[in-house]
Amino acid sequence: MKYATLGVACAEEVNDERAKAYNLEMVGNYYYYTALYEKAMDIVSQTLKIGEAIKDPDLLARSYSMMGWIYLEQRRFMGALEVFTQALQLLKRGRGDSEDLALAYYGIASVYSYRHSALRDLSLAKFFYDSSLRVNPGLQIRERAFALAELGAAYRDFDKLYAKSFEYLNKAHLLLANESNHQDGDAYILAEISFTHTFTKEPVKAKLYATKALSLYNRIPLHMQIPSVYELLSETFERINDYEMALNMERLNRSLSDSLFSRRNIILVEQIRAQYDDEKRMMEIDRLSKANLLSSVQAKNNRNIAIVVVAASLTIFGLLILNYFNRNRYQRKIQALKLQQSLREERDRIGRDLHDSLGGQLSSISIGLSRVNEASDPVLIQAVQTMADRALHELRDSLWVMNKEVISIESIEQRVNTLFWQYRKIETPMQFDLQVQQGLSSLTVPSLSGGNLYRIIQEATHNAVKHSNASTFQVTIERSQRNLIVTIQDNGAGFEISAKESPEHFGLRNMKKRAEEIDARFRISSEVGKGTLIEVKLTLGVWPGTF
Repeated sequence: MKYATLGVACAEEVNDERAKAYNLEMVGNYYYYTALYEKAMDIVSQTLKIGEAIKDPDLLARSYSMMGWIYLEQRRFMGALEVFTQALQLLKRGRGDSEDLALAYYGIASVYSYRHSALRDLSLAKFFYDSSLRVNPGLQIRERAFALAELGAAYRDFDKLYAKSFEYLNKAHLLLANESNHQDGDAYILAEISFTHTFTKEPVKAKLYATKALSLYNRIPLHMQIPSVYELLSETFERINDYEMALNMERLNRSLSDSLFSRRNIILVEQIRAQYDDEKRMMEIDRLSKANLLSSVQAKNNRNIAIVVVAASLTIFGLLILNYFNRNRYQRKIQALKLQQSLREERDRIGRDLHDSLGGQLSSISIGLSRVNEASDPVLIQAVQTMADRALHELRDSLWVMNKEVISIESIEQRVNTLFWQYRKIETPMQFDLQVQQGLSSLTVPSLSGGNLYRIIQEATHNAVKHSNASTFQVTIERSQRNLIVTIQDNGAGFEISAKESPEHFGLRNMKKRAEEIDARFRISSEVGKGTLIEVKLTLGVWPGTF
């Protein structure tokens, strides 16, 4: 940084714009790698002006590429795509150094593969990564490894092609596995492999690779670490229900962010001090050589120093405020993880208590009644045994919901078929039919949503058997865009909706209440003699398995 700044000053003295631009590029790279993006952008603006003045397309292309990498760090994806495209066009028109051309292709591919990018497109990312490697097969090993890793992540997140994802991630890992000076990159790739195993439901492998990544990352100097690796590991441990490690990774992420914040402050202070020293030297030279202008020079330099100090103070104050809000955000996330873990433990405890106490007692009642002396009243025994069996089924349904975080449509389908079988067993004069849209079985919903949908179907089935005198009863489960739709229909006697909403009809109100609890829309239509139609529409949220 010091010699590059000196080079800029020397180039200005001899009026060599090309040499000045070369040294400015090194200064810009320094600001970029120390995350001082606004300062880096100021340098890029200067190199762009020089490139236009001396009509150097290669210099302009490199400047646009640097602007693209800054935009990527700031998550300004559309701007990054535009300037990387400009760089690519300039390089194709000029001499087009193969490494600069490969990096421009690599930048465009990064826009299309970046995890948080709204422009994410797997096919385009693959095309530009392949173009980058084709233009310059000798591209630095680190850039090649990251290109393969980003492709692997894109196959996983965009198209759910997990085998393809592992293929690219493992290739990337092999490139850096034996490169001691690229351990930070290898740790990041191992973290991506671990995260991918959570999608294939392999928690043991996910934890193994996460532990490898963490072990490797702990050996890396602090100045080479980036918070996103700990953020990725935190998400991995959370997905495999290891909340303690997820909390630890979140704390490390916050600690590293704080360290980077402190390091940036130190850099700012050093720059202010260096600028202050330069100003003092200039003041001393002017005092010795131009005594008659001493007072005016001192006033000007003091004013400059004051401006620099005020600007630096405002910058540091702004960074402190930003750090304060980041700390609060991390703290809220940590508290949410703790609450989630506590709720899970309490739910497991309640489930065990219900199973061990009430479940055992109901089973004993059912078994005991089956062995009562034949001389006893068989009707009464059968009635009591039926009630005990029903209570036992209700308990199992409750534990089914309580012991899961998410419930698949396949699991709901099995429960509904069991419910229909129970009514067929008592020779109910009604045909039961369940239709589930093809390919929907693997879809999952939160346990509360899945449990309430099943309870609504259960209540509607009970009402139809008890009151409708229907010959057919049908339940349909299907998906329409971002909605899961459950339709329940019978051809029975029907009823007047207004009459059924009187206080004594708890079943209908319970179904509405269960729909409201999961933010689902509930609609019922019925006419006397024309049967009943119930529709429940649940908006699918963002959780694993809903895409």
